[in-house]
Amino acid sequence: MNYEKIIEWARGKGIEAEIFNLSTETMNVNIDNHRIHSIEKIKNNGYGVRVVVDGRTGFSYTTENTARAIERCLDNAIRSAKHGKECKGFRLPDGKNIPSMKKDASKKIKDLNVETIKEHIQRLLDTVKSLNRDIFVAEGHFACGVEKTVITNTSGLFAEWEKTAMGIFISTAYPTPEGVYVGFEEAESTDFDVDFEQIGRSAAKLAQDSKNPTKLESGRMHVILTPHAARSILESALLTMFQGDYAMRGESVLTGKTGKKVFAEDLTIIDDGLAENTLSSMPFDDEGVPSQKNILVENGVLKQYIFDALSAAEHGTSSTGNGVRAMRLSAGRTFKNTPSPKMRNFVMRGDTRRLEEILKDYAPCLVVHAVLGAHTANPVTGDFAVNAPIVFEYSNAEFHPKRQGMLSGNIIAWLSQHVVLGNDTRKLYGTFMPTNFEMPSILIPDAQVTGSGN
Repeated sequence: MNYEKIIEWARGKGIEAEIFNLSTETMNVNIDNHRIHSIEKIKNNGYGVRVVVDGRTGFSYTTENTARAIERCLDNAIRSAKHGKECKGFRLPDGKNIPSMKKDASKKIKDLNVETIKEHIQRLLDTVKSLNRDIFVAEGHFACGVEKTVITNTSGLFAEWEKTAMGIFISTAYPTPEGVYVGFEEAESTDFDVDFEQIGRSAAKLAQDSKNPTKLESGRMHVILTPHAARSILESALLTMFQGDYAMRGESVLTGKTGKKVFAEDLTIIDDGLAENTLSSMPFDDEGVPSQKNILVENGVLKQYIFDALSAAEHGTSSTGNGVRAMRLSAGRTFKNTPSPKMRNFVMRGDTRRLEEILKDYAPCLVVHAVLGAHTANPVTGDFAVNAPIVFEYSNAEFHPKRQGMLSGNIIAWLSQHVVLGNDTRKLYGTFMPTNFEMPSILIPDAQVTGSGN
């Protein structure tokens, strides 16, 4: 694509214009009923075109890979700008000061073939059966691929980046005369370095250990959220509170609280767009603003919100390098939408201890491995109520499976207590946001639990 010619064409019209190109090549494998059900290779390529005309923004997109199609997109974007959002202080980023960053495109992933992937997945399936022949993988999904981003605009920006990624998720089922017990495991990486056998072993063991649960009593008790459960709750109940567009409109409980102590005094929250080897890192965001490390909370004090370039201009501040193109409730990036403020790499720091020590010091306590319904959390207030389908009580130095129950509370109230973090940090990707989480287990003292069943 001759980007320079198209940009000059836009300059000739006397407008500011931006072209965002996202192309992906992925291989997807679906697992169903303990067998590989389907394998497909998918290629996607598209262009998002944004313009600024008389202080108003317009946008259009196309999947056609021709200069003429981009020019038509520009025309459409110009027409849509008449009805676009007005923001006279907004200017397209100039691409200056983009930091250097270690390339993370993996040759292993680029060279993967179908037979190699099938061999690894079969070893995973065999590992599940080796632990218990009655346990099977009910469903699963593996994906790997290459993603390339190109951004150019009339302000002089030209930036490109290529990265690789892979991810796998499986759920296991253990049918018995008493009931069906389930487990799961997932892993994501920028390289083909995941232990497939360990994934199978972990998911099978969780299902096996869940056998013969007893009643979960209602009440207030210490709860340990595993990295998976913590990711799900924080993603839906907490992250959008830091978005500058929401906070400045009064749609966040954090509105007007910068410089104030909101969280536990030893808790620090960071968004790091430059973190190495994560699925969300690049030297620049989705509009060409340099990525950076943003300290959002330091020792319990709210320091700042996150902004993309447009919301920053609207509120008289600077972009924090968090302009991300994504659809609502989607963990995938897209060329079909304009940027909005999104967390890149969520990191928590605080009172960190060995998980074994936490279990010992806070027993009896509940260990929650997964939650369902986190997307129903209220991102304005932080209130949530989730189903906890895989729960264990830790007491007398043993784990005891419990029937599912409900976990409810307010995320700000939770995190304003003395929060203890485990030393078992996992890199997990978002379910509803294109955000990477460096997620440890989290101890929540005195949480509200509601049991169900006899």
